[in-house]
Amino acid sequence: MTNTGQVTGTVVPQVYVGAAADVPASVQQAVRSLRGFQRVSLEAGQTRHVTITLDARSFQYWDQVHQQWTTATGTRTIWVGDGDALSHLPLSGVGAPNADHGR
Repeated sequence: MTNTGQVTGTVVPQVYVGAAADVPASVQQAVRSLRGFQRVSLEAGQTRHVTITLDARSFQYWDQVHQQWTTATGTRTIWVGDGDALSHLPLSGVGAPNADHGR
């Protein structure tokens, strides 16, 4: 992140995870869910790299039949930006969690 302004500023980069395609139809999912964020203050002209780590729960859903959290292993869209509207999420990509992680 780079503050291109003339004064110190604060921004909150946010990471959203899209719905999984490989879950039972009975599972309700949001189109995208906020799964990580970090408040960052930057001096004028300052650049800083920010890492936001998503935990296993970011890719799980509640399996009512087995009464446990289950990892949805299919591909998901991941968005990064400063708000939940698509116009504020300029970075996106597709990824899938490790099938063995978080079970």
